[in-house]
Amino acid sequence: MVQDVEGIIIAGSGYVDPAKEARAKDVLRAYQRRGGRVAVIGRHHLGVDAVLPDNVAIGALAADHLVKLGHQNVLVASGSEQLTTIADRLSGICSVFEQAGVQPTVWHDAFTLAGGARIASRIGDLATPPSAILAISDLMAIGVLQELRRMGMRVPDDISVVGIDDIAVAQSLAPALTTVAVPLTEMGEIAFGMLRKPAAIRPRRRIVPAHLVVRESTAGVTQN
Repeated sequence: MVQDVEGIIIAGSGYVDPAKEARAKDVLRAYQRRGGRVAVIGRHHLGVDAVLPDNVAIGALAADHLVKLGHQNVLVASGSEQLTTIADRLSGICSVFEQAGVQPTVWHDAFTLAGGARIASRIGDLATPPSAILAISDLMAIGVLQELRRMGMRVPDDISVVGIDDIAVAQSLAPALTTVAVPLTEMGEIAFGMLRKPAAIRPRRRIVPAHLVVRESTAGVTQN
């Protein structure tokens, strides 16, 4: 006889459109009625306990770093805005740039290493090459770095690159990647702790802050 597990943790981005998660929400409700516990990491529309990275603030930190370095011509390498993670990070990014009078170019591709590489390969299509690329995730940033190296561009001498997440390999790249550190391990621990608590009348929410980690892939704009 198949038995339910006692708890489920769902990690990753939700969808901006709640309808895309409606079926999953129904399935999880039925599971909870049988005594199961559920927690998610990320912004979803599932009506369960959630650990939330502050993705609006995370995007703002990355953009503010480039503004303070004097970058005015910025390309944002983004995934699909159908994902809450992307939409929230872009919201923070665009808010900071708008306040600073910067009008970034935003290009969308797959939320992957290959997607970042494809975006970087197209910078020649711009009338003026960007002085910086802000990638919506470290994975996309790594793709950007690989493609820029293939194109013979030096980071950060010719162009700065910043990512988001601070995955393990970020500090081992050449150059080491400037990024916004999202406490992934801590979020997993918090989500697991939520599973061990009895269900609450209303779903619990825990927002987890992030911080900027400045490394070698970003530099100030050189004044001619």
